Amino acid sequence: MTAPTDSGVSPDALHAQSYFENGLTPTQAARRYISLGLAVIPIPTGKKAPTIKAWQTLVIGLDEVERYFPDGKAMNQGLRLGETRLVDVDLDAPETVALAPHFLPPTPAIFGRAAKPRSHFIYYVGDPQRTVQFRDPDGVTLVELRGDGGQTVVPPSIHPSGERVEWHSAGEPAESTWADLLIRVSWLAAAALLTRYLDGGRPP
Repeated sequence: MTAPTDSGVSPDALHAQSYFENGLTPTQAARRYISLGLAVIPIPTGKKAPTIKAWQTLVIGLDEVERYFPDGKAMNQGLRLGETRLVDVDLDAPETVALAPHFLPPTPAIFGRAAKPRSHFIYYVGDPQRTVQFRDPDGVTLVELRGDGGQTVVPPSIHPSGERVEWHSAGEPAESTWADLLIRVSWLAAAALLTRYLDGGRPP
């Protein structure tokens, strides 16, 4: 039997469930996301936020891909969250990245970048809500449960650091519920704070 990955799913299962894909051009990636029923948003390369007007309601069809993602042009891709049931657990702190597999439900859809691999866990939920952030007492974000009204930058985008965003596990996102994810992310944030302070950090 093949050993499970950090996502809790065996590599064989991940291969069989291949849903997303690394190595695509921006144009190809946009087509793939749209074909999966997801709402893709054009973002300037190296940026994290959309600059296009009314991105919150923009719907790009397959026949419009090259208008927004011209072949051969470097572009980032964002996926609009919530309305397509897609949500993102964004692990901002090193403690939440390290602890996430112990608190979050397994999902075959995980991405990140070289300096922060496996820092986004993707799920489908039937009841997405507005984004919830968990912060350190000093105001630094530990983790976000991103949902309605938000978007997340996905592979093959380029992070502002210059690193390429890539899928670590490219299977179909696991099904969950907003309530369950919110509880688990709350526990994860609390554990991250404890770890930070037990490692010599200051108390709140």
